[in-house]
Amino acid sequence: MNYSSLMVLRQRSWLHLKFGASLRDSSPNPSSNTPPPQLLHCQKKQQTTKPYHYKDHRKSLCSSHADKLQEVRRIVDETKGEKETLFLIDSLQKLCVDYHFQEEIEAKMHSLYEKQFEIIHAEANNIVQVCLLFRLLRQARYPISTDVFYRFHDGRGEFMASLAKDMEGLISLFEASNLNFGGELILYRANEFSRIHLMNSLDTDLVVHIKQTLETPYHLTPQRFKARQILDNNASNNKTFYYNFNIVELGKMDFAILQSMYQEELKEVTRWWKESGLGQVLGFARVQPMKWFAWLMASLPNPKLSNYRIVLSKVVGFVYLLDDIFDVEGSLDELYLFTRAIER
Repeated sequence: MNYSSLMVLRQRSWLHLKFGASLRDSSPNPSSNTPPPQLLHCQKKQQTTKPYHYKDHRKSLCSSHADKLQEVRRIVDETKGEKETLFLIDSLQKLCVDYHFQEEIEAKMHSLYEKQFEIIHAEANNIVQVCLLFRLLRQARYPISTDVFYRFHDGRGEFMASLAKDMEGLISLFEASNLNFGGELILYRANEFSRIHLMNSLDTDLVVHIKQTLETPYHLTPQRFKARQILDNNASNNKTFYYNFNIVELGKMDFAILQSMYQEELKEVTRWWKESGLGQVLGFARVQPMKWFAWLMASLPNPKLSNYRIVLSKVVGFVYLLDDIFDVEGSLDELYLFTRAIER
């Protein structure tokens, strides 16, 4: 490891750039000479909240969750039509419960892929369903051409003006346009067209959903955060969301269980940092276990990956520590010696 490789540790991921502001505590900028607050203050900032909508004992909640899971599994098995299947898969994914039905969803997605031309032809004028089919297939890594969007062009190569009044269609078009592999001109135009008309339509009944769609796009936002938005805003009033009471209830239970799990994991990371004593020895270091853990909670949300989240949160903590050593404390000579010591 050389000096330049260590400096790479200073780079910030997309998650840090997007959510750093919301997770940042009131500590001073590490580039200043004022030390940040100690761990006690950080712990006060990180006090956990009660699980979402559920106060029952976790064991009882898990039992109810298992029963609800079977009900939703029956719904998944009984859903056959292409249109219903599209909206079902979308709702499962947006509520982050799709991991319970991986095999069923994969089978249905393969069937949709084989029938994509029939579906597109049958729904030629339905931009919501065409966009949803495109988005689901592309995010599942099935090859699907952007040519499906040309049917919504006018004779001048622009999107039809009539689409500007279809809020549900614009939201679907915007979400689909974010899956641009790069260089796909029609998706750039779709994104611009849908964004402009959505921004000019914030006085509609979908105002909350439109704002959230523009500010936190589905494919650029942690999935659990988007699921919380749907649950908070009453999914039954969301016209772009396939509403089923049992699926929404499963989403709430799943959210509550994983929230409780994440809270326990965060406590473990915070306890580790406190017991390590690094915060006392290196007073200039930032004490931000919540931010470290948020990286992994967003990138590894599966409940089976609990140990990975805990261990990698500690690794991120050391990355922040190295960053503070280079940015705040060390002189150029000291950093050179520090780098040489690590290389040895």
